[in-house]
Amino acid sequence: MTIESKLKGPTRKFRVLLVDDHPLVRRGLADVIAREPDLETCGEAGDVLEALREVERTKPDLVVIDLTLKTGHGIELIEKLKSREPHVKTLVSSMHDETLFAERVLRAGAMGYITKQEPPETLIRAIRQVLQGEVYLSSRMTNRLLHRVVAGTPTQEDPVLGLSNARSKCTK
Repeated sequence: MTIESKLKGPTRKFRVLLVDDHPLVRRGLADVIAREPDLETCGEAGDVLEALREVERTKPDLVVIDLTLKTGHGIELIEKLKSREPHVKTLVSSMHDETLFAERVLRAGAMGYITKQEPPETLIRAIRQVLQGEVYLSSRMTNRLLHRVVAGTPTQEDPVLGLSNARSKCTK
């Protein structure tokens, strides 16, 4: 906290909704977020429908979404949020390889992709970057996308983009 913020009083905390079908993962994410003075967990959900209800109820600034949910799919949730609540930012946190899904979630409307193998500090950095309106990807994924742009590789030639967003394509 800076001197100016102390003089102005408490600063507003950014509200984060956690969507993952594993309660233990949600608890871990909530514990990491609780250590940050500018962030707070405003709710949790385990599937798409519950997440949509929680977004309406809690009015989060950011939704952290797992790709594979017991009921529904993270990409489906991103698309619904983009159309219903365009001001709410989304960040995907997944166990799946970012080379297979990062570009797809960005196309769906997410602002970032982080794998669950990353340390907590990286998650916090990704959350803050997305809250600032910037896209978050690992440096490896960013370089991959930039190399495709530099090489002029049309996205139609990327075989990964031809995959369906259906749940069967990214099972646990």
